[in-house]
Amino acid sequence: MQDLSDVYAQEKSAWLYILDLLAQGETVEAERLIALTVRRGIYRHFKSSLEAGEKLYLVSGYSSDVDSKEYRVDYRSYYGEKRGTPAHRPLLAWQNGFLVPVKRASYAGPRFILMRPLSPHEYANELQKLEWRP
Repeated sequence: MQDLSDVYAQEKSAWLYILDLLAQGETVEAERLIALTVRRGIYRHFKSSLEAGEKLYLVSGYSSDVDSKEYRVDYRSYYGEKRGTPAHRPLLAWQNGFLVPVKRASYAGPRFILMRPLSPHEYANELQKLEWRP
């Protein structure tokens, strides 16, 4: 098993590399890396635990805001009162970005962990399980 500090360093390196590409105007390469990193699937939040319950999210992919050009992840929660409701999280924001690794006393690693990648058909089935209706 990989050491958590190694995982944190790898995640931070990838995130900083994407930021650097964007700063240099290398948008196409940055978006290629983002597309490889943010895959459609079921993700687990790092705060998931047996005591607090699993915090799972159905991620459809990423998008960018038309006005600000900020990249974000598009997802739906599997839990709570907002279960199934479409939501977005910044992709690269320092404090809470989807790709920004977490470093705490008890945990160092990715904020979200891909538990299971999904095909388009599997994704549609998961949407039905969430009973979301536009």
